Amino acid sequence: VNTYSCRAFEPPDDAKEQNKAESKNSKQVSSSSMRPIHKSSIPFTVCGMTANEHARFVAVYGQQECHVFVYDARGQSTQRISLELSLEALQAQSKSKKTLNILKADWLPNAQCRLAISTNRFVRIYDL
Repeated sequence: VNTYSCRAFEPPDDAKEQNKAESKNSKQVSSSSMRPIHKSSIPFTVCGMTANEHARFVAVYGQQECHVFVYDARGQSTQRISLELSLEALQAQSKSKKTLNILKADWLPNAQCRLAISTNRFVRIYDL
């Protein structure tokens, strides 16, 4: 099993003051001035991730799995939801030889916790 790390970053306090002064002149932020505020191991190869603009949810997906992280106001992960997609079971039941994979995950607009998972054969919407 491969393990991948997903990190959220926040600049150190002294860099925040410097960034405020520089933000009027420039929008560039150096990754060396940022520190991780959250790390999490992901038990699959990450194909993509998407953040919900209405809530503190981040969906991280691979070819056949999707995990949703819930964050508090400080950026700390408070919950991890592993969506039970059953893609391998659906593939086994299917007569098609084509592998069933996740293509993309998207949060529905104007919906706080509805996530659409698009595969190469169907789309499912989950209400978290």
